[in-house]
Amino acid sequence: MLSNHIVLCLAWNVHCLVVRTLMNRRKRRYNMKREIVMKKTIVKSGLLAIAGIALVAGSANALPWDESLVGSNLTDDVVVDGEVAEGFSWNAADYWTLTDLTTGSQGTVNTVYVSEQASYGNTFGLYYLDDNQVTQYFSVIDKTANPSPSPSGYKTVSFKNEGGVVSVTLEDPADENTTWTEFSSVFGFYYDVYTGGVNDTEVDYTWHTDVTLNDDDSEHVIVAYNAASSSGYIFLDDQYGPNADKDWTDKTMLSIDIQPAAVPEPATMMLFGAGLAGLAGLGRRRK
Repeated sequence: MLSNHIVLCLAWNVHCLVVRTLMNRRKRRYNMKREIVMKKTIVKSGLLAIAGIALVAGSANALPWDESLVGSNLTDDVVVDGEVAEGFSWNAADYWTLTDLTTGSQGTVNTVYVSEQASYGNTFGLYYLDDNQVTQYFSVIDKTANPSPSPSGYKTVSFKNEGGVVSVTLEDPADENTTWTEFSSVFGFYYDVYTGGVNDTEVDYTWHTDVTLNDDDSEHVIVAYNAASSSGYIFLDDQYGPNADKDWTDKTMLSIDIQPAAVPEPATMMLFGAGLAGLAGLGRRRK
């Protein structure tokens, strides 16, 4: 009887040992699989974050327009009168605003007529939209002007905000007899093109920074911006249609005390946000 009891005890111990061994094996296998899944998730999250950050960085360095819209003559370097403009990079913002309007009731945008290499006459100015339509054009530098340092090649647009109503003038803002034109603190740049030259009196085309307002659905006014100096070169290609040379030397202005009023591209920011979310998930899993 005693021997039977001993046999039963030994059998039970063996059974328990086998069960514990099997459970330990299963536990090790589960932990190994879980570790592999976590490693794969971490790698994917890291790659997604890197991809989002790289795309944002790459977008800052590459041309922000499709070649079909701007031609093949543009390079990553901004060139003005044959020389690289250090500190400037291409900026696809269609609409701009002042840097100093919020510091008081009055702000300014100074515009310098830099150069022209065109037989057409071109007048430069600002415009603004209301309900997706151009509400007001404000001419700044006439087609008959000469490049700076000529006085006609340098203009100051003064802005004032009275009770939320913004107005602009090229006259002395301190003079009580100054004529003000109702306008907006958010504006685009435009060129009126006179194909008959500076003595032509009829506008043939009006080109805008907002390509959707151009008759041939092509870019004709592009901006290179320097955030450190809050200034932008505004380049014109004045020829109409698919046969335009797109050399971007027809006329160039420099506007000072401006900043983009546009927002980053949604697709770029979504990918960047996904990358940051991946990094956040990585941090949570490690805790």
